[in-house]
Order: sequence, then structure tokens, then C-alpha cells
Amino acid sequence: MNGIGRVRVLGPLALHADGVRSELSRLGYAPGTAENHIRVMAHLSQWMSDESVEPSELGQDRVEQFFAVLKRQWKRPPTAQTLVPMLGWLREHHFVPPLTSTPPGTPLDVLLERYHDWLVEDRGLAFATVRRYEAIARRFLQERLTVTGRSTGVEGLCGTDVRDFLLEGC
Repeated sequence: MNGIGRVRVLGPLALHADGVRSELSRLGYAPGTAENHIRVMAHLSQWMSDESVEPSELGQDRVEQFFAVLKRQWKRPPTAQTLVPMLGWLREHHFVPPLTSTPPGTPLDVLLERYHDWLVEDRGLAFATVRRYEAIARRFLQERLTVTGRSTGVEGLCGTDVRDFLLEGC
């Protein structure tokens, strides 16, 4: 590959830009698409530099904070899916920490963890929004747990239950 037209990555991820480029090429990304991914990597690296975040501290919470900043700054921000190949390569080579998932203790915790993943990965919501939605869902389901005595609080759930909860909160 020649260097003409390449996005330049500065900051803590600069040393890994060529490795990520090679990985994107190996995965079959078109050159322009790969450079768009590298552009997001450059912004992430700059953000890490501005926030004094070391690669060893780039966990999922930090990635979500980065996306929250992009959502405020960019008219059409990328989704979390954009970082999957880059973060996968960086994790595989131990430059950033692996995804850690502590085993949830209850079925409700498992459900809320899946909800969290859906909000972040599929919906691409901002860090603060995800935390707020999770808190509301946890409160709602915990109240249902005490009433129903079931494992997650969603058993027998209907629209009326949700409406009543929301009206009570208003």
C-alpha cells in the first residue's frame, strides 16, 4: 500500500494504524472504507490523548465515553460496529484490555447485561443515555420481581404494566 491519501493517526494508537489497516484489508474492506475506519481510529486516538487515556485503560466504558463525544460533535457519527474490527485486532494483540464480563449473579443481571449490549451495539446510544435507560429498566424489573416473585420480572409482562410504571413516574 502506498501512503498517498492515507489518514494519519497520532496519539497512543499511532503505532497500530498499519496493523489495523492490514487487518481491514485481510477482512476484505475496500480501501476507502478501511480509511474511514482508520479516520475513526484517529479520532479515538486523539480523544485518548486529550483525556490522558492509555491503551491499557481502553475498556468498554471508555469506548462508550468516546462515542458520547462523537455523538455531540458529529452530525452523522459512526456506530459502535465501526470499531469492532479495530478493537478486535487491538485486543487480539493485547494492546488494549479484553472485553471483561463478570459472571452475572441473577437472571435479572443477565437480562440487563443483554439489554446494555443491545443499547450500545445495536442502537449505538450515548454512554449517559445507556446508563439512564439501564437504571429505569432495573428499577421497573426489580419492582416487578418483588410483586411476582419470578426470576427476571418480565414473566407475564404486558403493556398495561409498562404504562402504569411510566405514569407513576410522571
